Amino acid sequence: MADGNLDRAARHVLQAVMVRAAVAAGDYPAMIGRRLAGQLDLRARAESTGSPVERAGAGDRALCAFLATILSRRGPDVHDYLTGAFGYRPERATGLRHHCGRELLGIELVPHWAPARPRELYICERCGPAYSLPHGFAPPSRLRVDPAALRVEFNAPLVHAGWFAASRQPIGGHRERPLLPRALAPGAEALEVPIPTGAGPGLRRFAAALVVDGDYAIFQVPDTT
Repeated sequence: MADGNLDRAARHVLQAVMVRAAVAAGDYPAMIGRRLAGQLDLRARAESTGSPVERAGAGDRALCAFLATILSRRGPDVHDYLTGAFGYRPERATGLRHHCGRELLGIELVPHWAPARPRELYICERCGPAYSLPHGFAPPSRLRVDPAALRVEFNAPLVHAGWFAASRQPIGGHRERPLLPRALAPGAEALEVPIPTGAGPGLRRFAAALVVDGDYAIFQVPDTT
């Protein structure tokens, strides 16, 4: 079996764990979440056995819709759904800067069953959680925020088609309304999402989720609007 298939299978298992944890926490509708987790289990099983599997399209859109809803309810700590499913490697300097100009620190999140393919969590020393990225996906080359929109420019054009969505992230229990997933064509060099108006009280962040070829990235910034 190709290592790439094993990597994909491990990725979908981790996503199913995340979805079930969100359902158990009451952060995601149970019926929809169980169906999505079951689909992810089937994709993992197909990858591990070398069976044909759909690697884009409806499955990626469903995962993107899940992430958008969670970002609107959970706040900046989405990776906490995976507590117990991976270990943390020591924090390290990256030499990179967040859009605010301060340093980004990196922490590898290592799945217990896929240690060769850790996810990367980037923490801004000023803003807190900034990026949650799959193995091999570089941080944005540029991230621009204005009162109307967030623009994330990728380090390289996307090889595959993808989906993206966004939401304000509440801190303190207020729920926001996420933006519906939108498609990205192969070769896309950036995503841009409008920052919604009419938010409730309290401190918030703004985040965009990107799902491409069965894996996801999250980009977060403080919401100063």
